Amino acid sequence: MIQIRIREVDGHFIGLHFSGHAGSDEPGRDLICAAISSIAFGTLNALETMKPQQKLSVEENEIDIEVLNPDQVTDTILRTAYIQCETVRDQNQEFIQIKKEKVK
Repeated sequence: MIQIRIREVDGHFIGLHFSGHAGSDEPGRDLICAAISSIAFGTLNALETMKPQQKLSVEENEIDIEVLNPDQVTDTILRTAYIQCETVRDQNQEFIQIKKEKVK
């Protein structure tokens, strides 16, 4: 199962964490994994291009995005990714879990 965790503080999205595999098909043919990977890497690319001063980590089966200086641009990028992930999850609930975490 793909686990997605979004972190929010004071109404701003400050982090996204992706881990796991959907397991909906064999490796290389898993369209759900491909969809979520595209969203994750698109988000990384957008942040690196528009707001490069972030903490970004890519490991095997895991991507972590931490916004160091949240603003309207970073919030919009992460909210867009969150909405995209929800859209994929809504069609594939048995393969994706999304959790929202409020940070103080």
